[in-house]
Amino acid sequence: MGSRSRPPSSDCRLHKRTTGEEALDIADTLNDPWGRVLSYIAKAEIDIHCGDATRILSTSARALDLCTAHVPFLFAIAASTHGWALARSNRVGEAVSLLERAVESATTMRIAHEGTLLRVRLGEGYLSGGRLRDAWDTALAALEFAGQHEQIGQAAWVRLLLGDIAQADPTVLDDAADNYRRGLDLAEPREMRLVVAHCHLGLGKLYRRTGKREEAQEHLTTATTMYREMGMTYWLEQAETELRQFA
Repeated sequence: MGSRSRPPSSDCRLHKRTTGEEALDIADTLNDPWGRVLSYIAKAEIDIHCGDATRILSTSARALDLCTAHVPFLFAIAASTHGWALARSNRVGEAVSLLERAVESATTMRIAHEGTLLRVRLGEGYLSGGRLRDAWDTALAALEFAGQHEQIGQAAWVRLLLGDIAQADPTVLDDAADNYRRGLDLAEPREMRLVVAHCHLGLGKLYRRTGKREEAQEHLTTATTMYREMGMTYWLEQAETELRQFA
């Protein structure tokens, strides 16, 4: 879930070089603060998508620092990226605080383009902290925002988040499969391969939990194949771990 709505579509390691590091080289050469902020944000988001925990925080923090000093208009996006990185690094308290500020800033400045994904990240932060009701309400708000602004592709990220929340919340567990499948319906025709793989992983986990062995293996095998093709080793290990439960 902006650069977050356009995740790496092939080998993650290749895109980390061509999309992130070369952009930083160019921006640093030109001494362009705006370009440097956007380049650091792009690089951080690629690292987050790939699960590269070794560089996530340093890159996203640099983006936020540069933004605060030179390009305050981009604060909401930079703060959301760093907050997302904090959440993925298990620093949930700091993450949620910053993610909330990012959404508030975007709302105040009436920034629509990234509005859906800023809310998705906040919802993910709430989910990481076990605040399931806040996560659910935030995801529904993101879905409404996506509909109002015709952000159909970004709505796929919302459906993925709703599926993850439902899987973690016994009171809405029945909604998990429906949301993952709706995410697939939105993502597949738009070739959003990372969302597709994540939805298959979510369905595989769900069906394994509910005793649907054949369906679980099918979805987990699909997720494993897609992560391997994209070079997404972090997610590949998770999918393979799930598959090993059937051994």
